[in-house]
Amino acid sequence: MVSRGLYVACYFTTESFVILALTEVKGLSADLAGLIVAAGSLSWSAAAWLQAKLDARDQGRARKGRVMTGIGIMIVGTALVILALILTDGGIILILLSQMITGFGVGLANPTTAAIALQHALPRKEGEMSANLQFVDSFYMGVSIGVGGALIALSETLQWGISTGVLIVLTLQLLWVLLSFLASLRITKLVHQEHHPINQVKDNISM
Repeated sequence: MVSRGLYVACYFTTESFVILALTEVKGLSADLAGLIVAAGSLSWSAAAWLQAKLDARDQGRARKGRVMTGIGIMIVGTALVILALILTDGGIILILLSQMITGFGVGLANPTTAAIALQHALPRKEGEMSANLQFVDSFYMGVSIGVGGALIALSETLQWGISTGVLIVLTLQLLWVLLSFLASLRITKLVHQEHHPINQVKDNISM
């Protein structure tokens, strides 16, 4: 849950403030900035399709690896967009590439974490787990975007400029996704004690 919340926050906050950077710092029109960011959504869809194929092939045995790979790809994409904004001359192609890379990473990780979480759900608690996933997505994203907006306002107040403010926000997103990767190391296959074969044998003996 923590890993998912952090990388979801990173993706959507980065997406929001990249649009701001493209329009206010790079001078692009809102339409063109939107198209660049939309490239991330397309690569998300492609990665989600690939994840489904891989999951069917290995019967879910490599889910943890796919989550970690996806988050690792997101780290690369987030670092690239920060580099692109540091470049004073252009960097638009690099921003486009970074959005495609980040979108592919989240598309690989997101369906997989959902599958893992539902796998861990107790019997007849799948709906509750699904609601928890939606809450985590919304909560982490909302907090991250809110903090990002506050940092932009602080940067403007201190007269650092909007460019510096955006870079601070995106650096924070890089921290989120790095923490998400560390949290993903703890993903394990959960065995519910009440469904453990040994306990089933004990129950049968007691009956």
